[in-house]
Amino acid sequence: MKKSQFFLFMLFSPAFIFGWLIYSPRLDFQPYLVILALAALGFLGSVRRQDIWYFLFALFIYGVITQLSILSIFALPFFLYAVWCSERPASKLITRIISASSLIAIALLSATLKIQWGDFHIARYIQSAQFYAGFMLLLILSLSPLFFIRLKSYQGLFYGLGLFSIFILIGFGFDWGYCIHLYISLLFISLIFSGISFTPAVSKISPFLVVLFALLWNIPAPFVGLPGLGVYGVIYKHYPVLRMEDPLKHPFWREAAERYSNIQIGRLRNALPPDSDKLRFLLGRVGMQNITFVDSLNLDLKPEAPNSNTLYLLDDWRFSPSLRFAPDTSVDLMARIDGYLVYAPGWKVCKDCREIAKDLQIDSLPPRPTNNDLISFADGQSGVQLLGEGWSKSESWGTWSDRKIATLLVPKPDRGAKKLILNLRALISPKHTNQVVRVLLDGKSMGRFTLDKGEMNLITLDLASTQSSFYKIEFDLENPARPADLGMSKDQRLLGIGLVSLRFE
Repeated sequence: MKKSQFFLFMLFSPAFIFGWLIYSPRLDFQPYLVILALAALGFLGSVRRQDIWYFLFALFIYGVITQLSILSIFALPFFLYAVWCSERPASKLITRIISASSLIAIALLSATLKIQWGDFHIARYIQSAQFYAGFMLLLILSLSPLFFIRLKSYQGLFYGLGLFSIFILIGFGFDWGYCIHLYISLLFISLIFSGISFTPAVSKISPFLVVLFALLWNIPAPFVGLPGLGVYGVIYKHYPVLRMEDPLKHPFWREAAERYSNIQIGRLRNALPPDSDKLRFLLGRVGMQNITFVDSLNLDLKPEAPNSNTLYLLDDWRFSPSLRFAPDTSVDLMARIDGYLVYAPGWKVCKDCREIAKDLQIDSLPPRPTNNDLISFADGQSGVQLLGEGWSKSESWGTWSDRKIATLLVPKPDRGAKKLILNLRALISPKHTNQVVRVLLDGKSMGRFTLDKGEMNLITLDLASTQSSFYKIEFDLENPARPADLGMSKDQRLLGIGLVSLRFE
């Protein structure tokens, strides 16, 4: 097989699909399937005639993978290594493998030097015995083709390390959705690289890439405030909507699956890759069917009839600040459940539907502010849906900023207000005595403020009459800091101000 064909083979990589779905203006598979078909035709000349059916079977399995999930990005190291070692003399392969793996191991270990190993809490990540038993059965089934490969001693060593690394990775929080995709992908890889389907040049690829995959995907880092290193760590940082754990804990979800036959999901808040795939899996696991992601769900939103069979997971109001939506709350349910903004038509007149706690319910989107009433930004409170970019996860008291610029979109009260008063916290310590922030209102600078107290920093903004239905407030932070750098805690977030509440006067 020629090196150019190895590059062509990379079009089969899940990483290619992942990249396409992120950067393509249309999130679908049609263009990719055309490329996939052309690539398959290009490889037919490299497959031994007697093994065509093995190739087609492997291609079918891979097609199943791509339809199930774009999270199979971890296959990329196998393809990169195939390019690296193609057409190399076999006598030099062992030396090259050892030298390359040593350099990779050193580079990856050096990335862990700043980790506070003392904060490791293994008890938080131990799964049940049934989980590990199921994992082992599925692992043996999916990797069975590899048992027919005669490995050399050094290959067996690396392969054993790889399996151990993957086992640890599963133990550190992978749910079954990730597990299934992992196993199916490894099955495909074993068929391709075992020498069954392709000419002997490809079968020289060492299984040591399994350990490389395990490290590149996610160096296990279950530490306080750290999402982990590697590919998953990067995804976690940029798409923190979904975590490794199952967020759908409220019994509402299973009951809603019985009540509604369809579910529409706003894509802007809930469906950026890779979250869309995991959310689809989690909703399917609780029984949801006919799951559809909609680009402009909020813009087309209108009250539905009580007998509607469609449940809605809305985008946060900040994605469509011109929206004004107030369903009949004596009939319909609008609530924030497990972090998701839910609109359930007819829920409150359904005899078999449970009552949802009042503190989870929302009367209107956005909340209707009135003069002198506090809008809280604590976890689960109405102010959370007004948060724009630059904020961390809401806490019991309010929400920290975690970037140098943070934005806030606030709907105007029904009656005209002359002032807006912000109650802020600030990151203050003996090494960091103040927090300087410049505040902009609808793009106009309202002043530069120095906050020198940890709590109860009050900022008053004078409001001018505008045609817009909401105010856009920007906080430009001059000196945010990480608590870990100040010796305050192990927190690695870049903190500046903490938004506690606001009120109009």
